[in-house]
Amino acid sequence: SFPVFDLANVEVLRGPQGTLFGRNTPAGVVKLTSAAPRDVWSGYGSASWATYNTVNAEAAVGGPIGGGFSFRASGILQRRDNWITNTSTTGNANRMLEGYTDLAGRFQIAYHSDDFNALLNVHGRDLDGTPRVFRAGAIQQGSNNFSAGFRPDRVALDGYTSQSLTQWGINLKLDYHVDGVGTFYSVTAFEKARVESTGDIDGGNNYTFPPLGLNNALFPVNTGGLTRPEEFSQELRFASDEFGGFRAQGGLYYFNQKLNYAEFNYNFPTTGSRARDLNSFIDHRNSNENYGVFASVEYKATDKLTLRAGGRYSHDDRDDLITDRTPGGSPIIFGLRLPIRTRTNDGEFTWDVSGSYALTPDVNFYARVATGYQGPAIQDRVTFGSVPVVAPKQTTISGEAGFKGATPDQTLRFALDGYYWSTDDLQITAVGGASNSTRLLSAANAVGYGVEA
Repeated sequence: SFPVFDLANVEVLRGPQGTLFGRNTPAGVVKLTSAAPRDVWSGYGSASWATYNTVNAEAAVGGPIGGGFSFRASGILQRRDNWITNTSTTGNANRMLEGYTDLAGRFQIAYHSDDFNALLNVHGRDLDGTPRVFRAGAIQQGSNNFSAGFRPDRVALDGYTSQSLTQWGINLKLDYHVDGVGTFYSVTAFEKARVESTGDIDGGNNYTFPPLGLNNALFPVNTGGLTRPEEFSQELRFASDEFGGFRAQGGLYYFNQKLNYAEFNYNFPTTGSRARDLNSFIDHRNSNENYGVFASVEYKATDKLTLRAGGRYSHDDRDDLITDRTPGGSPIIFGLRLPIRTRTNDGEFTWDVSGSYALTPDVNFYARVATGYQGPAIQDRVTFGSVPVVAPKQTTISGEAGFKGATPDQTLRFALDGYYWSTDDLQITAVGGASNSTRLLSAANAVGYGVEA
């Protein structure tokens, strides 16, 4: 969720992209590349100011510092005043809501020599604000009209309301070129965050049956959560120089994630002490370990024909432990006896084959067949009668072919292509139903196809 600023470029790659980018890319990849330090001085600044004192400001500066080193420092500030007044005279919700201050920065230092390059990236973020508000009875039953007395800048909440995020990370990119052989790459990264959000999700401060009219809810509900992800990844890759029309690359990838989060629920009426009001504290300890082995090759068979192929094996191990840490609570919640542990693991070989042929200097024909893999998933909700559910891995095969080109005078550009894809065990999240819960489902098969011009 790191903000987007000071970019060098954005690439949109159609999916599946399982060979080089790994699992969870069946639809493709949007690749954001940060602007890197350069050997010339450069920088920029921009700012905007709008309603509710909404400010978006960002700036960057960088240049050489001698001895082959250069740097770049950049940052962004996004903020807005609280603009919604809480009219409730009871409870503990903030008097003013929906403002925020979000500050993020990035510092990079690079080293460049004839054969060796290094880039160190350190970044951090701090956000403080309030959650988006819920509004009880905002719409008249059986109509599309607002309830009497509704105002966008007014709400009546009596539960706790808070939201904050802190995040930091560091990554190191190294590459070393051996002349006449190729380039060795290493990318090491670590990310850590802490996210807290608590909201009065019944959206009102008056409880009645039936819950009709502005600020009227059926019963009080005040929930929150504390999420703490921690991730480490390492990639080692080799990309060859060109030999007789051949180019190749291959490597290893490792990813380890710990995702710890807690679900909170509060008593009503509140006493003003969150510790005393906490009546449910469900703790989740998730871990996810993934590794991949990949390779791809490109061959320029003739001046007009280029062929490409690649493959990757990915494997996932996931573990989820749910415990009840409610002060003085019971190990049974909604009919389930906690703790509950859920594990799953699976792997998949994905591949792609593609080619392009220059019919003329201005017109190309291309075709691609590729497969994709989405790792097995665990849904670990235990509220409202939910039980942990495992969805098996999702696999996709996709084909595309078409023409792209321009007229010789470049006054007209055109493209025509057709595509087909088929996904087995499509992972779907269903919301609602008889239990008013969120469920993880697998559809046996989904198919898409079409043409575009």
